[in-house]
Amino acid sequence: MTAILLYWLDESASWPIRLCETDPAAIANLASLRDHSRQHTYTSFHDPTDLPFFIIRDVLAKIRYRMTVPSFRTRQQALPAGRRLQRPIGMEFLTSADRRHFYGRTEKTKELMGVVEANGITLLLGNSGTGKTSLIHAGLFPDAVAAGWFTVYTRPLGFPRTDVVSGLLAAVFDGQHSYRGALLSPLEDAAAAVAPKRVLLIIDQFEDILTASDEGEAERLVEDLRSIRYMSDPSFRIVVSYRADLEARLGRFWQTISGSPAGLPRVYVAGIGADEAWMSVETACSDLQIELELSDREKVHIKKDLQAFSSRRDENMVYPPYIQMLIDHVWRHVEQKPGIYRFGDYLTAGAMEGITAGYLARQLEYARDPDGHLKSVLLSLVRSYGTKAQKSLAEVAADVRISKEDCEVALERLIDLRLVRHIADLYEIAHDFLAHEISARLVDSEEREFKRIRELLTSKSATFSTTGSILTVEELLMLFKYKERLLPSEGELKNVSVRANTWLTD
Repeated sequence: MTAILLYWLDESASWPIRLCETDPAAIANLASLRDHSRQHTYTSFHDPTDLPFFIIRDVLAKIRYRMTVPSFRTRQQALPAGRRLQRPIGMEFLTSADRRHFYGRTEKTKELMGVVEANGITLLLGNSGTGKTSLIHAGLFPDAVAAGWFTVYTRPLGFPRTDVVSGLLAAVFDGQHSYRGALLSPLEDAAAAVAPKRVLLIIDQFEDILTASDEGEAERLVEDLRSIRYMSDPSFRIVVSYRADLEARLGRFWQTISGSPAGLPRVYVAGIGADEAWMSVETACSDLQIELELSDREKVHIKKDLQAFSSRRDENMVYPPYIQMLIDHVWRHVEQKPGIYRFGDYLTAGAMEGITAGYLARQLEYARDPDGHLKSVLLSLVRSYGTKAQKSLAEVAADVRISKEDCEVALERLIDLRLVRHIADLYEIAHDFLAHEISARLVDSEEREFKRIRELLTSKSATFSTTGSILTVEELLMLFKYKERLLPSEGELKNVSVRANTWLTD
């Protein structure tokens, strides 16, 4: 494969008059060439003396990558065997091994497969909790593998392009991977390595790029996707999954990638039907060896409750987290009082009102948290506006002000309770629904204010070296208010000191 390296002289850069085109036809051709090159990954430079450095850097990176990749062995891929539940799934998504519990999504999976086949990049969107990740793992992946695809699951966490590229390389090739360049080259290499299979790359929870540690990486990932769509290579396809409520903030990316106001083809995921929801409950209880002693009338009553509660979240069908809460409630009830689960037990729990409202409190009560570490860790993993944050063990421990050892014990307990999940080197709340509940029920107004100023300091410091944006006087005063709790990093301290020095000299 031939590698193309493109470089643009920034339009604001100076250029000798004698070298400027004056012929209208030549100017038009240059404009056409520039527009065409926008479909590819390029490097912009302002000072011509920087160009040789960029070329040497990129050529060496290409050589190093090409010399490294062939030594990787291609991984073999097979679907995991189906498993029986030993305990409820809780707020976790269904995996490929849980596909026998995956109900109500047959037609949606077929729809998604059809759109994927016909398009280079497909958008998969739905409200938080509607089961997009479960659809990917338990629906799309089994069907795609059966159809001859090599499936790859990634997420754009703190460093979006690097995280996606690393996830792709790790899924397809054995060995250590040091490549940190554009996505297209490793995607083409992966497709060549797994041929005659085709690569189906999933970029899940794309909304993570909105809180990326490196904004430049997020923009470069979007440009990579634009180049890939322009290539329209049938040997690979990409699915980008995200929360529908963030369409207003993410929509500009789809227009950039597609080059059109219409954006990209999309598949929308909603809730599931009440009958399928109940089948999921019965299958899980069968695996967990729980006998449901319910009449047909009582089953209909519970199904209607599931539907009614889902409507409160503007869902026309059943909201999947409520199904998991119900299963978890039944399991814990039978675990404490061995026997049969009856309709009276459901009513005693407060029906779906009590089961859903008390889920988080019951989990924490079950965990026995006398030191308050579990609650503090959960608070650390929620952003000020009620969504989940991704943090390392060191970051959580520093935030909670406990030792790494105690913090790790707390995190492992929360993982066991299906409240937290571990991704790469980061931890996050298992579900956006839970993050909202934690924010609403556990975070007071002062804690929310502290979180906002903490997140502001982190975000401004992350972009300080490129934007030069420093804290305002009001923001600096807010930092002073929480000086006893803040443990700023070196980069954050630099921003604070620059702001303070500016303030003193003004």
